[in-house]
Amino acid sequence: MGISFANINQLPVPTWNQLKINSVSLDVAEDGLNSYSKEAKLTLPEKVQADRFFVEPESAKIPGSMKQNYDFVSKNHNSVFALTIPEGATPDSPVIIEYSLDKNNSLLNDYIYIKAEKGCEVTVIIKYGSNNCENAFHCGFTFLEAGENAKVKLIKVQTLSKKANHVDAVAVWSKDRAAADIILNELGSERTAASCNIVLKGEQSSGNLGGIYIGKNQEEMDLNYRIEFAAKETEGEITVRGTLADSSKKTLKSTLDFMTGASGSKGREEEIVLTLSDKAVNLSAPLLLCGEDDVEGRHATSTGRPDPGKLHYLMCRGFDRKEAERLLVEASFTPLLNKIEMPKIKQEIKEYIGASIHG
Repeated sequence: MGISFANINQLPVPTWNQLKINSVSLDVAEDGLNSYSKEAKLTLPEKVQADRFFVEPESAKIPGSMKQNYDFVSKNHNSVFALTIPEGATPDSPVIIEYSLDKNNSLLNDYIYIKAEKGCEVTVIIKYGSNNCENAFHCGFTFLEAGENAKVKLIKVQTLSKKANHVDAVAVWSKDRAAADIILNELGSERTAASCNIVLKGEQSSGNLGGIYIGKNQEEMDLNYRIEFAAKETEGEITVRGTLADSSKKTLKSTLDFMTGASGSKGREEEIVLTLSDKAVNLSAPLLLCGEDDVEGRHATSTGRPDPGKLHYLMCRGFDRKEAERLLVEASFTPLLNKIEMPKIKQEIKEYIGASIHG
């Protein structure tokens, strides 16, 4: 038997099939994989409630492009969390959920439901890693509902093994004046199909989606990020920083979708990619979709090798080429890393980046 995903991460408006960016399919053999049966490590601050039952969102709140992901996890989940942050609560430390896959727990299908009630403020961190486990599979679905005036920061860190397959989806639904800040760190796994869809349903709500990725060896990544502006005076931003080395390949679809009724809304998307190898393949499809007149949208994409002048400057001061490249990559990632306020988490990401580049 095997696990199959057909045509997920669909581009909202298809382009030529020859470009091979409209969607991605994934087939994974289950032989040798063992269902995740141990407890995830949970750090839970006061005022936050964590239950272990499945909470089903309203069907209208699940993006069509993620339905296949959601259906798979709802039928096959082996880890579930339902987090509730009460009205007005402001926990003084983050909620942290840590998964560590190993040879006896190498197949993880997790569902995490987060309900941030009116006026609360919280940070949630979800980590996926591997320990002595080359072959692994992860499929996750995270649903976040941000109530009126809620402020939620969701940080995901994925450092799975070099032979792992990783399928992940994050769906966000924001009400009036809610602020959702999502930071996704796709650092490991051999094949990645990850997506995030933010719906700004409430007036004056905001959503920021930050993505960091590293491609190395023969790794392949397909990333699909989208913000839907569905109410008046909403604001959203997609900021992506990445680096590609060796023969890695990355496809990014980033979409700002201004829907009818989103007058006065503003959006921006930007991707900067550093390529460290002529064999690396970088594909980007930034989209601006507009169904409303009075909106403002901007997008930009930049890709290229590290600046020779900066490399020369660093190498003249005693750094070898790989170390100089690492410093330039870290500098590129700094705007997003600075949004991670937990020093330990930030340091773990930096160390993983350094080890990956020195490879």
